[in-house]
Amino acid sequence: MTRPKRLWLWEALIPSGFPTGMNRGPIAATLCVLVCMPRFVAPLAAETGSAPAAACVGDCDNSGSVTIDEIVTGVNVALETLPLDRCAEFDCHANGEVTVDCIIRAVSDALHGCAPPATASSTPAASATATSVATPTSTPTVTPQSGDRFVDNDDGTITDTQTGLIWEKKDQAGGLHNVNTLFPWAGVCTDNNGVPCSGVIGCELCQPDAAAESTCNAATGGAQGCAQCPGAAICQPINGLTTVWQWLNQINAAGFGSHSDWRIPTIGRDGGVAQLETIVDTTVPGCGTGVPCVAPVFNTSCESGCAATSCSCTDIGQYWSATSIAETLPLPSVWSVLFFRGSIGGADKTSGFFARAVRSVPGATEAVAVDHKSGS
Repeated sequence: MTRPKRLWLWEALIPSGFPTGMNRGPIAATLCVLVCMPRFVAPLAAETGSAPAAACVGDCDNSGSVTIDEIVTGVNVALETLPLDRCAEFDCHANGEVTVDCIIRAVSDALHGCAPPATASSTPAASATATSVATPTSTPTVTPQSGDRFVDNDDGTITDTQTGLIWEKKDQAGGLHNVNTLFPWAGVCTDNNGVPCSGVIGCELCQPDAAAESTCNAATGGAQGCAQCPGAAICQPINGLTTVWQWLNQINAAGFGSHSDWRIPTIGRDGGVAQLETIVDTTVPGCGTGVPCVAPVFNTSCESGCAATSCSCTDIGQYWSATSIAETLPLPSVWSVLFFRGSIGGADKTSGFFARAVRSVPGATEAVAVDHKSGS
């Protein structure tokens, strides 16, 4: 029996010891979800395909196809363990670096074949194809329609008057709301003797304490990674970080904004409600080139040391949701939003990513406003 291409891609890309840590986790986790879940690869590759780039991203030897060796080279260039000149074809934005979305396109080309070079005569057909693929689901991200939709409440929170959601503001003050703080969704259990699980694949995921377990279970209905470790096993989050559920408990214990009903937002995939993606704004100048693709009120006057009363911050990285990916993957994953492009993707639960808390306006009925042009 012929082995599926995505399986041998996975086995070659994610060997034991492949880095899934705090700094390299976004690339490793992205590869995990892309290779193992082809229904995600196609729409995201279509979305990233609008940027100027070679017809075959990652085709280092210009053979017209992308091989597994070339993918591995590209990942190492992205991780800065190899110089860009080892395969300049991975620089899909021609800006001197290999970003996560360039790796995504290369993986898609390896799985599905390279697109032919664009020509003037094929432009109408290409445009039609991009339009049909860019909105593959019923939960596209949002492009805000007016400047007064989002209201800064001057208390570290922002109200969305269209959806009835109240969002935490992030800052750079170094406290609970620091935009630079990373959280794993879950930790990994040791064995009963305290010996760490080898690698991540096949390991049991966990929460470090009963309070985090309870909060995670209540929010997700008991998703994988919510339970504490059995027996004498110890839960070890990556790099000793606080899990996102422990952090959420801290937010609520502190009575942030005079409330204690903050939660991790959901995403409109696999039974979740569209929440986190509703603050995306792909029309922001610089979106896709280093400026977060988020409504401007969430990224204003952000500078070192600023507090939420004087600034509002968003990182371009991935932000957690409470919505687990239903498909069985080697690394249990969660839907997330990558604010570099304003796109929905997958995130391995054990890696470190960002978080923003949300709550609902009391008595309000959440209504999601969407713009199908945003392309998630």
